[in-house]
Order: sequence, then structure tokens, then C-alpha cells
Amino acid sequence: MTDFRDVLDASSFQQGFVDSQGDLRAIELRYTSSGNVRILGQLQISPRLQGTTAFENFMVALVDHARNERIKLAPRAEPVVDWFTENPIYHDVLLTVNDRLASNDQTVPVADARSTG
Repeated sequence: MTDFRDVLDASSFQQGFVDSQGDLRAIELRYTSSGNVRILGQLQISPRLQGTTAFENFMVALVDHARNERIKLAPRAEPVVDWFTENPIYHDVLLTVNDRLASNDQTVPVADARSTG
């Protein structure tokens, strides 16, 4: 497993994991930024990592990163939404209707987490 990285130039969170054949495979979660909020969009995960703990480990690292950096997450990718639904202990990093953008102190509109819009 490689370190969790927030690749700002690519607007993505990335981490590498070793698959069952010993090859390094990446998980990448692309986002858009609005102040201290990361709107989590497209998830890319190697099919060879399915059935492993890689996605779980990636999501825990993402939550740790969000806590350390004091950012809020607004998931849109269905697997990410589902993971947060199944793991309410991590909801402290999710964007709520009461959160405000750090950059301009305006209320952030919160849509249904499953919307693509």
C-alpha cells in the first residue's frame, strides 16, 4: 500500500494497493473544490482490487485526511455514498446544510448525495 495523496493539480485523491498477484493498482477519486468542500465525483478502482480491503482502507484514509485538513466531503459517486451510508461513524466529515464555505462564508447548497448534478 502506498501513502494516501491529495493530488491538487489533478483534483484527485489517490492511493496504491497491491493486488492478489503482487501488482500495484491505484484507487483514484476525482473531486471539485469549493472553499473547504470537496465534491467527490468519479471513482476509479482496478477490478483486480475488488474483493479486497483496498476500498475500505482508501475510504478510512480519506476520512483521516479530511479530518486533518478540516475539509468537508460531499460524495456523489455511488460506491462512496454507499460506504458513508454503511459507516455512520465517519459522518463528521460530510457536508451538512449548516456548513459554510471557508472562502466566503456563504451557505453551501446540499443536494441529494446520489444526484449527478
